[in-house]
Amino acid sequence: MANAPTFDIGDQVRSSASFRNAGGTAADPTGVKFLHAEPDGTETTYVFGVDGEVVQDSTGEFHFDVIAAAAGRHVVRSVGSGVVAAAQERPFIVRESVFTTPT
Repeated sequence: MANAPTFDIGDQVRSSASFRNAGGTAADPTGVKFLHAEPDGTETTYVFGVDGEVVQDSTGEFHFDVIAAAAGRHVVRSVGSGVVAAAQERPFIVRESVFTTPT
């Protein structure tokens, strides 16, 4: 967790994913999704082409934005499937707030 970036409640947190084919060239997977695991164990899946939170920036480049609403350790997993199969997980930390209504 020492390398995980830290945010405050209410921050927009962006996770990016880059997909490459076997030759190392940027390529689009058949499917792209991002999974967000919150500190309480809740997991939500966001699918490109279905959920507006997943955006394609260019060939093989995608991002996902989430608003940090709960203090603790979060993890975002990006998954490409089909013609470019790849996955990556990135943790981030959200600090507790001294305010009872931080947002």
